[in-house]
Amino acid sequence: MFLSGRTARSLVSACIDPMVDGRGASSKFGLQLILALIAILTLQSCRTRVAGEIESGTGPFLFGIAKNKKCGFIDGHGKVVVEPQFDRAGEFSEGLAAVCIGLCEYAATDESTTSPTEKERIYRGKWGFIDTQGKMVINPRFSMAEEFHKGLAPATVEQLAIVGFKPNQRKFGYIDKNGNFVIPQQFQSAEKFDEFGLAIACVGDGESSRCGFINTSGKFVITPQFWRVQEFKNGLAMVFEGENVTASFIDRSGHVVWKGGEPVADWFESLKK
Repeated sequence: MFLSGRTARSLVSACIDPMVDGRGASSKFGLQLILALIAILTLQSCRTRVAGEIESGTGPFLFGIAKNKKCGFIDGHGKVVVEPQFDRAGEFSEGLAAVCIGLCEYAATDESTTSPTEKERIYRGKWGFIDTQGKMVINPRFSMAEEFHKGLAPATVEQLAIVGFKPNQRKFGYIDKNGNFVIPQQFQSAEKFDEFGLAIACVGDGESSRCGFINTSGKFVITPQFWRVQEFKNGLAMVFEGENVTASFIDRSGHVVWKGGEPVADWFESLKK
């Protein structure tokens, strides 16, 4: 639900995704990106597009709404199903939606610190999960949590902070629908599972961190070897082997079907000819 690192995801989804922060917040992306992300998170606290069918054939579509700076949900007829009461909310998936109570954004710990490279920002807010009636079924104790897929949701209870442009060291794992970690907090960042039971996960810290894909047991089935990755679409995933190089593509077995890796600068130079 939030940018969890080098996964290639849009700023639009980052506005409302609990996993927004992570490895994308580093010096090479610059202060402007950090401030832009914080501004987007502040301005858009509720997901206002289709929240998704709760479960195929078993529930209605619910839509995120905002009223008086609180988030709730309506059905397809505009009837309020969950009263606006949460400070931030994600989409319903498998009958549950992640909701946040508190400021639910990064805030400076010391406003007197003016240096952008020294300013510390801590994420203030706790995430839990509600059912389609608005009942809190998993208490809000997580610093970040994303939607459920395959019965599992990425989450962490560790404090999230950014000092200057660099996020602190934190680990993500996966919880079940009882709110228990069934895959321990061991990943530097983690994404939701797709329909085939694969999820992006990254290990390592700083520039040494690398991403691959895990299965629902938490085992890497595609070795964490990529600098940046994107979720699978139509059978292929876009991956980057380093910064400022062209993309490669892999299939679900991890086999490289198209080899990139050429310097982006060289590619742009070729366009000028």
